[in-house]
Amino acid sequence: MALALQTFSTVKDANAALKAAGTRYLGGGTLAVRAANEGDVSVS
Repeated sequence: MALALQTFSTVKDANAALKAAGTRYLGGGTLAVRAANEGDVSVS
């Protein structure tokens, strides 16, 4: 599974991005990025 980290300047832009099929929101900011950097891209 590929992981793409994206940031958005507006809530409207972020909301539009989340409507794409297969998109997931990983909350937690620092924790999500740290896990991705360590190679853990599992989503449960």
